[in-house]
Amino acid sequence: MMLTMSIKDGPAPVPGAPARLGAALAAETPSVALDDTLFFTYQPIVSAHSGQCYGYEAVAQGFERIGFPSLAALADHAFALGRLDRLEAGLREKAVRDFVRFAGRGEKLLLSLDSRGLAEAPEAPRRTAEVLARVGLNPTALCLCLSEFQAGAGSGTVGPGLEAWRRQSYLLALDRFGAGTAGLRTLYDHQPNLIKIDRLFTAGIHADERKKLFLATVVNLAHVLGITVIAEGITGEEEFRTCKQIGCDLIQGGFVGGPATIATAASRSCSVIAETNRRERRERRGDQRLLREELTLLPALHIRDPMAKVYQAFRAQKEHGFLPIVDDRHQPLGLIREIDLRDVIYSRYGKDLLHNKALHRGLLDFLRPCPVCDINTEAERILEIFSQAVDPPGIVLVDDFEYVGVLSAASLLRVVNEKNLALARDQNPLTRLPGNSSINDHITAALETAGSSWIFAYFDLDNFKPFNDRFGFRQGDR
Repeated sequence: MMLTMSIKDGPAPVPGAPARLGAALAAETPSVALDDTLFFTYQPIVSAHSGQCYGYEAVAQGFERIGFPSLAALADHAFALGRLDRLEAGLREKAVRDFVRFAGRGEKLLLSLDSRGLAEAPEAPRRTAEVLARVGLNPTALCLCLSEFQAGAGSGTVGPGLEAWRRQSYLLALDRFGAGTAGLRTLYDHQPNLIKIDRLFTAGIHADERKKLFLATVVNLAHVLGITVIAEGITGEEEFRTCKQIGCDLIQGGFVGGPATIATAASRSCSVIAETNRRERRERRGDQRLLREELTLLPALHIRDPMAKVYQAFRAQKEHGFLPIVDDRHQPLGLIREIDLRDVIYSRYGKDLLHNKALHRGLLDFLRPCPVCDINTEAERILEIFSQAVDPPGIVLVDDFEYVGVLSAASLLRVVNEKNLALARDQNPLTRLPGNSSINDHITAALETAGSSWIFAYFDLDNFKPFNDRFGFRQGDR
């Protein structure tokens, strides 16, 4: 069954809710009073390759019951009162407390972040970390979504404010990418971990060549920068197939499950994705076997590992000048390069300064983005992404977003060469048509498809050689 979640009715209107909301915004722990007024719906975000649930986006509801037409209007009101930071803090805590009740291990919670509160609440990242610690979550479980409209507003507080969140190991996503005015500037300025492609560019994309070109360009650039791409608002199978073929990593929308006030951990896997992929009769088996044979499994460092462990890892891996950095779910966040540490390591007091806890320096200060590809990606596309990156030491491969290894340039070229040789060996030398191996693979894939009926027809042309001898191979091929 596909992952389905229906929106249930929220809590009934509460008498005196506006007054209680005002009291909540003035309280030290506003989340308690907000329980009687606002609630959340959660929409799943799943892998385009397997259907495994990546996380849930939480959206606040119930604002209309206290006289506000939208959440934005409520935020504007709180901002005018100087209480926007309290409102966001309360909503974050409420969403986190709800999230731990249904989410499985490793899933992420996506929450919106109002850029106006970045300067108002410099302590918000630390206080949010304390809330997460109380419920047993690490900061990497929380992804903060900033609208492209807000990211491109031109406020000088956006960049420094986001950096404060980033230093606590929170993930950053750009919401509604492509619908705002900032465009590529936001990618350059804020270096997000994820981008969410606006529904404007995914709706009906299977029948719109211009949308395909736009999405392909953005996806390719994002992957070069090591950014994960979410296709929003996917409602049908054709939209899903097109977005997956272009290279989108994650899918969100009615096709994989709508929002709900109560989500269940048992529904973390969306079988509609796997079933749809199995029904794709023309889908190629991919290059996974070749890629795995050439992978180098470099030891991954955790984002919160001390610098002493970094030194030890480089000493143990002297032949490699870089190491991948992962989060709690073993998902890559970037690379750390030995060359970036040399100025510190070889300076007179460099190591002592790094070990000084008062300076708060760690892996985040040396983290570099790197190209990341799913292991189901075709080798030619991986090579294209690798060639467009700026002097990459390697390309990180993931399986369902978990780190599985690194490909060097030489390894990637060997994969492409081996694939081309296998293709040449399988082709008929005269017609260049697929040979017996391709035919056998196609039949095997068909027989492995459960619940399907097939009819195979075999055609044999008699006296074909005499035809070629008289009229030539070109006419015979036709």
